Amino acid sequence: MSASTAQASKFVTGFADPLFSSPSANSRETALSDAVATHASIARLGVSWRAIAPAIPPAGFQASNPASTGYNWERLDTAVRSVTAHGLKVLLVVSNAPTWAEGPSRPATAAAGTWNPNPTAFEAFATAIATRYSGAFTVPTGGVLPGVHLFEAWNEPNLSNYLTPQWEGMKPISADIYRNLLNAFYAGIKSVQPTATVVGGSLAPFGDRPGGERVPPVIFTRELFCFRGGELIKLACPQPARLDAFSHHPIAVGPPTESAASEFDATTPDLGRLTHVLQKAEATKQVLPAGKKPLWVTEFWYDSDPPDPTGVSLARQARWYEQDLYSFWKQGASVAICLQVIDAPQGKSYSETFQSGVYFLDGTAKPSQTAMAFPFVAHRESPFKVGIWGIAPHRGKVRVQALRKGRWTTIATVAAKGPGRPFTASLKLLRFANLRARLGALNSLSWSQR
Repeated sequence: MSASTAQASKFVTGFADPLFSSPSANSRETALSDAVATHASIARLGVSWRAIAPAIPPAGFQASNPASTGYNWERLDTAVRSVTAHGLKVLLVVSNAPTWAEGPSRPATAAAGTWNPNPTAFEAFATAIATRYSGAFTVPTGGVLPGVHLFEAWNEPNLSNYLTPQWEGMKPISADIYRNLLNAFYAGIKSVQPTATVVGGSLAPFGDRPGGERVPPVIFTRELFCFRGGELIKLACPQPARLDAFSHHPIAVGPPTESAASEFDATTPDLGRLTHVLQKAEATKQVLPAGKKPLWVTEFWYDSDPPDPTGVSLARQARWYEQDLYSFWKQGASVAICLQVIDAPQGKSYSETFQSGVYFLDGTAKPSQTAMAFPFVAHRESPFKVGIWGIAPHRGKVRVQALRKGRWTTIATVAAKGPGRPFTASLKLLRFANLRARLGALNSLSWSQR
């Protein structure tokens, strides 16, 4: 049977994991090797501005100079070197302001590092981090540091965990605060690396009613790009948001096909709720520089059982990861970053840590490792046709196989270009079948298709 293939578009996967920045060389090596084995392209590293900057700036401190006395880059330097040595691109997401860079009179209810951070200070730090990881910065004891050219401004700024205040009475104000931070960060990065990619957004999927601790992502996005209401009425925006890519965290609490109950929230199938606003901003110059902004998913995950008794089954985690990837790609995303590679220890309880890895803590691979390394999805297009989608671990001819009478039989072949280039096909298939993709000796997980 012949397959009608569609042109593949670029779509790369990656991981975020605290172990990438672990002080333990063995822990870093294991996590990064596992990420490479899962054919990741990007490693997302969380950067605490507060941890790197001095608690109290010393005399003569120059915030935009990464070599200035008071800065402590040692742990991040090690992480960047380790990630780069494994052939992965580094995405640095910077949050958490030092006390001296926060707004005045932080209330006791606001977490340290979140309170109305100073954009000017953030711009200086962005200049420092872009300089240090420009690819030309030499440290006295370690030679030239690797270059980093992907930067994300703040993490989940629509949550009070990361940015406060979120509301002023009934008015959402965190997007205004964030726009100023984003633009300052953009200016600082670009002053050193004009061709670097600055990612903005990084939004959490759910929000609260007015006055709560979270701003729903749809409302936040409208405010960020200076629109009002569902009609997207254009408001005065003296300094439009500046970014090169827009990111979201469509973390789901149910199946990947289940939309968020509120029209103002956005989980796996709801990215269009945000890209609708983004496209309007592009068309009206409410986001700069001019041009289309790629959509990135910089966090998604499901905890699994085992080990977390409240998580989803191992088979379901694997299937949902594949469905997530397909859904993100179908909605126009070009990057998808999973949290995390290896399960975290239980801690006081499983609710305090993540068991969303594709490897158990003992190093055993879960089915989701195959799901991320060789994702394959089949979906009914019509009573007569089934569409398939996948990402092959390397270039070659992918054989699409059906399980018939206990044997896997090839029913089509599709050309695959490897990681970052999904393959698609439309197959004539009238009856129920278990399908899988096979490349050389490598098999995807099977996918039941009625």
